[in-house]
Amino acid sequence: MTKQDSPFEETIEEIPGGGILLHSARLVLRPCRAADSEFLHHLWTRPEVRQYLWDGRVIERSVVEALVAESRQTFQRRGFGLWLVHLRDEGMDIGFCFLKEKDEAGQAELLYGLLPEYWGKGLAFEAAQRAVRHGLEEAGLSRILAGADAANVRSLRLIERLDMILDHEEPGERDCPVKFFVAHDRI
Repeated sequence: MTKQDSPFEETIEEIPGGGILLHSARLVLRPCRAADSEFLHHLWTRPEVRQYLWDGRVIERSVVEALVAESRQTFQRRGFGLWLVHLRDEGMDIGFCFLKEKDEAGQAELLYGLLPEYWGKGLAFEAAQRAVRHGLEEAGLSRILAGADAANVRSLRLIERLDMILDHEEPGERDCPVKFFVAHDRI
């Protein structure tokens, strides 16, 4: 899908102090701040979310705080990181979208998740699509990976809708292989 084919009106805005605010038709992706750690910890420890995100583990809040701090540095250096997904019409935070730096060679990994009550509405796709487009077109990434457990049918469908291509499979936790997809070009 090219930018011209996208049904979403997209804008970008730099935030003083480092960070990029991304806009789409229904969402605002805002760089995470330290104050967002409580929301993220709540989201990431929900059983429905952590099942695939953390392989079922309940993470400590310090893990969230470290990722938020790492993201702030990545935003300053590279122009991408961990965004909170904010639903404009309802005026509330509903999830996250993360381009996590993999190396200095221009690679990142796409991670995302929403509160379960917002699943099935195309919002995760809209957030992921906007973040991937930003990474490839505006932040200069050469390659974005997205992984999903073979049992995570919703994520596999979303990744396929992003026109990402299957790159490889790896053994995963709980005897479930993880499929990795890649985007090299604009979507």
